[in-house]
Amino acid sequence: MLNTMTTWLKTLSDENRLRIVLLLDQSDYCVCELTEMLALPQPKVSKHLTKLKDLDLVESYRESRFVVYKLNRRIETLNMLISTIKSGLSSDATLLEDKARSCSCMASARRDAA
Repeated sequence: MLNTMTTWLKTLSDENRLRIVLLLDQSDYCVCELTEMLALPQPKVSKHLTKLKDLDLVESYRESRFVVYKLNRRIETLNMLISTIKSGLSSDATLLEDKARSCSCMASARRDAA
């Protein structure tokens, strides 16, 4: 377990991957939505999601023509880790902006296509 936790922490030490995980803690999103919320290029978001998925921190499912990503809630240690991170960063300006953009993104292309 120590080796696994060390790998998770190294992976989450990347600011963009941490932002993705914290957004996925709020809701499930496709790459296009995350790209919009994070103001990052699509290939970069996809690369981060692949790293998170390779560690089984994130799962995906198909919804219409979109691949949607969600946190792997079956890992209780991950849930506790995210909760601790969120409480420590509750007033972070970047994360508050991400959260505000996630609310405005709810009328996204994916939801319009449904």
